[in-house]
Amino acid sequence: MKKLTLMIAAASLSLLSTQSIAAEGKVVTMNELEYDTKLELALRNAQQKDYESAFPVLLQYAKYGDKLAQNIVGTYMLAGVGTKENIAEGLTWLGLAIEQEDQTWIKHYKSLTKNLSPEHKKMLEEQTEQYRAKYGYRAQFMACRQEAKQLGSNLKTHRCRKIKDTERQVKVRVFDDANS
Repeated sequence: MKKLTLMIAAASLSLLSTQSIAAEGKVVTMNELEYDTKLELALRNAQQKDYESAFPVLLQYAKYGDKLAQNIVGTYMLAGVGTKENIAEGLTWLGLAIEQEDQTWIKHYKSLTKNLSPEHKKMLEEQTEQYRAKYGYRAQFMACRQEAKQLGSNLKTHRCRKIKDTERQVKVRVFDDANS
């Protein structure tokens, strides 16, 4: 019984420390145009199969909370494209990206994780929660809402985007790489 109590206490402390991590990051403000241009360049590099140039920038934007970047980074890590293969971290990024509620991404994530053991699923959920505390939409100043899929369309899709202030600035929370 004491062992169980200690485990619950340790889990609670772990959860509290994860929540405090989000508050520790340094908040940086950047110009919306600068933010968008650098991301678009990385996406173009990825489209042109220049994965070595695209990956580090996409990882930076994944850490800024961008859901598309998180999805791409997770996919690249699973396949070892532009980076070293890392299945656990790749699945973590994919699990974080589904905050956007993209049904294709959710189905893909479920298909990749359906055969994991309960222990592995628990570890993945814990790692994803740690990432969410730092790189999730709330921690990274994002707003998620239903938007038209295309201009003039009645079809809606759930999208997460950076919140812009009246001066067209966006905020990002940056963490020391040694601790992230």
